Amino acid sequence: MAHGYLRNSKLCCAGVGTDATGAGGAAVAAAVEAAVAPPPPPPSLSLITRKGMVVISLRKRAAPKTVAKIVAFTIGSPEAEAGTMPPCAALPAEDAPQATADAGCNFYRAEAVPGNWSMGEAFDPDGFYGPPYALLQGRFATDAAPGDWELPREDAPLVVRGDVCLIGSGPHFFIALAPHPEWGAGHTVFGRVADAESMRVVDALAREPTFHEQWGETAVTPLVTKLPFAVGYVEAPLPPIITDV
Repeated sequence: MAHGYLRNSKLCCAGVGTDATGAGGAAVAAAVEAAVAPPPPPPSLSLITRKGMVVISLRKRAAPKTVAKIVAFTIGSPEAEAGTMPPCAALPAEDAPQATADAGCNFYRAEAVPGNWSMGEAFDPDGFYGPPYALLQGRFATDAAPGDWELPREDAPLVVRGDVCLIGSGPHFFIALAPHPEWGAGHTVFGRVADAESMRVVDALAREPTFHEQWGETAVTPLVTKLPFAVGYVEAPLPPIITDV
């Protein structure tokens, strides 16, 4: 069984001839070619900033509710009112008031990777690595009631560099700049930075100017200027399921 796509591994079956030069042989050859072909890429979300594009491979099967919510809210859905513009459809104009950018989809917190992170030492009073906490944090714009983002926790593996994770039930999220084993299975991982160029953009965004602030008991470094992003979506087809030929 190749890639798990064959429901019936007996390619020569009732109604199919064994002559490789005939129609039956052509059908078998086509089925085998489809079965051994590499699976298509996962659906992807593009976060488009003025400093470059971050492509995120979505974990649609591992976090279906989270992915569906983010796509429906940021891109729009068939049920959306005609003529309405999804909140993350476009970047605000460069000369738009900062309040306009702040109200949309944006990155607002950047935490560098400490030089001794790889030593595995816990730094803060709660045993977490940091501060800083090696992440780029943002939010999907929302005019919805808070209850609309009460998403359940879905697949939550140990976080590694490049993982894109929901904070709580959303709409805030972060991109990990380093591994975070200390967080355990605490966050739904709904995507992963798709390629090296996208990760280069993430690292560049995380180097933007920040300032120090205290959020409760946590020392954080918000961005001096929030970085808006627009969202694009590409749906990849599911792998074909080959039945008897």
